[in-house]
Amino acid sequence: MDTLNLASYWQSLTPKTADVMVAELEDEVDELEDDVDDLEAALSDAKAEAIAAAEAIAAAEANHADAIADLKSDVAAAKADARRARAFADRVSAQAAEGGPAGPRLVVDPAKIDLDRAEMQLAGPDSIYVTNIYYGSTRASVLLRYNGTNGAKIYGPYFDDEKLLYDSYELGEATLRVQGRDTLLLTDLVLGGQGYSGRFTFDGVDTLNLASYWQTAPPVTDEMRVADLQKQLQNTKDRYERAISVAEANYENEISDLEASLAVAEADLSRAQADAAAAVSAEPSVAPSALPTRTVLSGFGRGSGVKGDWSATNAGATQRNGGEYFAKYAIPLVQNQAQTLYTFTAKATGPGYTGYGLHFYVSGDRAAGGYGLGSSYLVWLTRDPDFYGTDDTYLQLYQSFNDVYMIQIASVKIPNAISATNTTSVLYDKSAGSVVVSVGGRRQLIHEVSTPLLRGTKIALRALGAPVQFTNLNVKAK
Repeated sequence: MDTLNLASYWQSLTPKTADVMVAELEDEVDELEDDVDDLEAALSDAKAEAIAAAEAIAAAEANHADAIADLKSDVAAAKADARRARAFADRVSAQAAEGGPAGPRLVVDPAKIDLDRAEMQLAGPDSIYVTNIYYGSTRASVLLRYNGTNGAKIYGPYFDDEKLLYDSYELGEATLRVQGRDTLLLTDLVLGGQGYSGRFTFDGVDTLNLASYWQTAPPVTDEMRVADLQKQLQNTKDRYERAISVAEANYENEISDLEASLAVAEADLSRAQADAAAAVSAEPSVAPSALPTRTVLSGFGRGSGVKGDWSATNAGATQRNGGEYFAKYAIPLVQNQAQTLYTFTAKATGPGYTGYGLHFYVSGDRAAGGYGLGSSYLVWLTRDPDFYGTDDTYLQLYQSFNDVYMIQIASVKIPNAISATNTTSVLYDKSAGSVVVSVGGRRQLIHEVSTPLLRGTKIALRALGAPVQFTNLNVKAK
């Protein structure tokens, strides 16, 4: 018939209102503003967020366009259905007026009823107005009025093209105000996006008559605030992305400036090293009378090769294994005097990366094949084209802490070719903690060690590459 009876009811979650949506969007804008202020700390995450937001907005715009197209299609179909329904109603009314049968009873197919978009609003103290009901492609509205017992009577359906008033109005900004004794002023009523205001006069009985009305600028509605906040959100994201680009450009400029500063610093360091080397060479040599004179070792006869391919006589020693990096020839020798002077002559005639040197004040060694050699110092001459990019010779001082751990503590480039025969002298003063190294009769390196070694039990020649030849080994102490 025409009645809906309440069979059951239950409570459900309250949907989000426009105010809640506005508050959430305002919070989101505030958070984004905070993120902009802390741009450098969240650079990579912000960039990803901006890209994702752009993609989401593009997708939303595409969906919006599709929805508009679908809506236009639905409106056209609804209008056609409404025209057919009106024609049918006119025919039924004509038959009833002529006294004929009212026609067959209207049959409703429940499968065609779509309530997914339906909305309900109060319509007075005892009625509910239901809009956006679709029957097939036709949109309609109905009025449900309480029947006084446990149900509601259905009035309608009402189709779009026959309604005098819209289904809903924006009343959020509308105001009512009494003027004088019989006039009611209504302002900022929004109809179809346009604002209206008007005056109604009371006839003294039960009627308000429209005396005048005029158009006004539409007030800022919740929907407009949402749209404005969405625009602010997009502007913030755009500004965010621009700030990211500026920060990246600044970062690249900073790197360029740092690289330029580094190049200048390296040039200054090279000049300082050259000046230091020149200053060391220019210093007067230690007076012969002040050097150690007591010979404690002469020649190679007391030693043996502990790593590498060595051949030795008392006059000299040669290492011939070109693939050996840690070759060592050890000679027992107690060292505990205040000053010790080590002198040897050597040359390395192999190609590429090569080197030679002397471990002194060695103690506590166990495995001769390691990178280090117990507790000791190493004076080292080397050529390393791959590392330095040149064939220059570098004089270096290392401190070994055990058989595997050794660190470089001083390095200086010298003019002597490593393939030439060079005589190297090392003066170690354990009281002063100083190491003075001369090559070819010129002082090249002076270094003070932080914790001088006080005793050693051996020395060891060291070679890298092949062939490396040693002669004229002497050790003097005082």
